[in-house]
Amino acid sequence: MQPQEKGNHVMKKNLLFYSAFALFLIAIFPFCHNLSRQVIALHRNKTVIVIDVGHGGSDPGKIGVNGIKEKDVNLAIALYLKDYLLAQDYTVYMTRETDCDLSDAAVSNKKRSDLNHRIQFTKEKNAACLISIHQNSYPDTIQHGAQTFYFQGRKSDEAFAKIMQDCLLNFDSTNTRQIKATDSYYILKNSSVPSILIECGFLSNPDETARLTDSNYQKELAYTIAVGTCRFLK
Repeated sequence: MQPQEKGNHVMKKNLLFYSAFALFLIAIFPFCHNLSRQVIALHRNKTVIVIDVGHGGSDPGKIGVNGIKEKDVNLAIALYLKDYLLAQDYTVYMTRETDCDLSDAAVSNKKRSDLNHRIQFTKEKNAACLISIHQNSYPDTIQHGAQTFYFQGRKSDEAFAKIMQDCLLNFDSTNTRQIKATDSYYILKNSSVPSILIECGFLSNPDETARLTDSNYQKELAYTIAVGTCRFLK
């Protein structure tokens, strides 16, 4: 084969290759486009969880031994909980991520304003569930153990509470507390999604306060709450 003929032959082969490749791209483009849209839709449709971090700002919540403030313990545990839930591919929002409250500036009842904003926040995020993180306190300093509260008569909340309390009891073998129904917790009463409030422990108990302010214990407790949440949502 002469050099010119050989060159023409190579050009024809290249032309055929690129033509075939172009046809291949045209053929798979709709599939790739649809797949991309499906992935984006899947991301947008991830289950949303709202973590309500109790108290904050001018509202310290319970004051425990050694002046420990409930609002600070709540936030520490909630931040770990958020990380664990994000790792399970949930979309997670917190009602606060700093030391602040959610009340309007020019209102007489700042507590009610704060709670209303937390409830509205949950609605706006289209949450699948709400977990409110708190700490307990009692004059009898031997009281201890985490406890899950739910709104009385609401079956979905009760189911969530049972799953969560089972996890908390497995986490702490000395804890004998059971779920408790209530009609007085404003955020549970006014929530439109399955909701629970967890009193993670007693800041009035010196030993439990020491644990609740320990970062390793906070991580373990947050992990336990994450497990309970995942089991409820599965």
